[in-house]
Amino acid sequence: MVHGRDAGVRALRALHELTLLAALLLALGALHADAQDWSGASLRGGRQLTLPDGYRAEVVARGLRLPQDLAVDPPHGVWVLTRPAPGADRGAGVLVRVPLDGPRPLDASQLPAIALPFASATVPFEAGSLARYPGSGDLYVAEARGHHLFRVTPDGRVAIFARGGNVLGDGRALVFDATGRLLVLDHAGRGVVADTTSDPLRELLEPGESYQGPVVRWVRVDETLPLPRNIEYTGVLFPSPAVRRGKAVLPRYSSLAAFASGDLVASGSNGVIDRLRPDGTIARLAQLSGAGAVVAAGPDVLYALDYLGGRIARVRASGAVEPFVEGLIRPVALAALGEAVIVAEDTGRLLLIVPPPGAAP
Repeated sequence: MVHGRDAGVRALRALHELTLLAALLLALGALHADAQDWSGASLRGGRQLTLPDGYRAEVVARGLRLPQDLAVDPPHGVWVLTRPAPGADRGAGVLVRVPLDGPRPLDASQLPAIALPFASATVPFEAGSLARYPGSGDLYVAEARGHHLFRVTPDGRVAIFARGGNVLGDGRALVFDATGRLLVLDHAGRGVVADTTSDPLRELLEPGESYQGPVVRWVRVDETLPLPRNIEYTGVLFPSPAVRRGKAVLPRYSSLAAFASGDLVASGSNGVIDRLRPDGTIARLAQLSGAGAVVAAGPDVLYALDYLGGRIARVRASGAVEPFVEGLIRPVALAALGEAVIVAEDTGRLLLIVPPPGAAP
C-alpha cells in the first residue's frame, strides 16, 4: 500500500509539472506573438492605462514597425523614425509623417515613407535618433552607436550631413537648443567604430584621445558649408577641456534634452538624469527606474520614459519627480506638443496624451 501511494503521489506531481510546463510554453508563445505584432491588435487585453485626473489617451496610429524616435511637426503632425522591414533592400531606417488632425486611429503602414540608406557599405548601423530644425523643417537623423548624421528635407531628399564621430548615443542623441544649434551626443574614444570610409591617416597623424566618455558637440545647421561635415571638428559644449584632460569617468548617457533657458540635461539607461554644466561639472537632477529617454516640455519640466516599467514620469527642474502615465506597453519614444504628450510603443502604437482644458505641464 505504501509503494502504491508513493507511486500515485509521484504521478500527480509529474502531471502537475507537465501542466506548469504547458502553461509556460503557452505564455512564451503569446509573448512571442505580441513581440512580432506591429499592428497594435495584440494590445487588446493589455494593461490598464493610468492617467492624471482629467487627462485622456487617444490612439493616433497603429502599424508602425519598431518606432525609434519622434519629432513634432507643428501644428498638426509628428515624424516617426522606425526600423525598416526585413529584406535585401533594407536600409538604416524609415521616416513616416503621421497627421494629428485626421481620422483616428490611422493605419501607419499605408502612409508615405522616406527610406534612409546605409551611410557606409561596410558598417550598416541602424538609425536611432531624430530631431527637427524649426527654421526649415529639415529632419536630422543619427545612427545609433554609429557615427553618421543624415539630413532629410520635408519633401524626402536624403543626404549625409556629417560623419566622423566615435559612437553616437543609442537613445535620443540629437536635440536642438534654444539658439537653434544641433546638439549631438557622442562618446569619445578612438577605434570604437570601425569604418573604412574614414580617413586611414587620421590615427597616424592625430594623437589618441585619452578621455573616454560622453561628449556633447554643437553644430550650426544653417551654415552653407560643403557636405558631409566632420563631427570631430565641431564645437564641444560638454565637458570642458580641463575635465577631458583629467580623464574623468562620467556616466554613459544615452539621451539629451535642452530647456528653453539653455540648461542641458542628459539621462542614461541606468536611470540617472543629470544637469550638464559648460564647466564640465555634473549635478544629479533625479534617479529613476529606466529613464531611457527624456524630453523637455515648458521652461522647467521634463518627461522621462521607463521602457520596462511602461511609465512616463514628470521631472521638475527642481528635481521633484511626479508620476504621470502608467500602464504603457514598452514605450520607446516621446515628444511634447504644448501641454500634450505623444508616446510611441514598440508594438507599433502611437498615443496622444491630452490634458484637460487649461492644464499646465
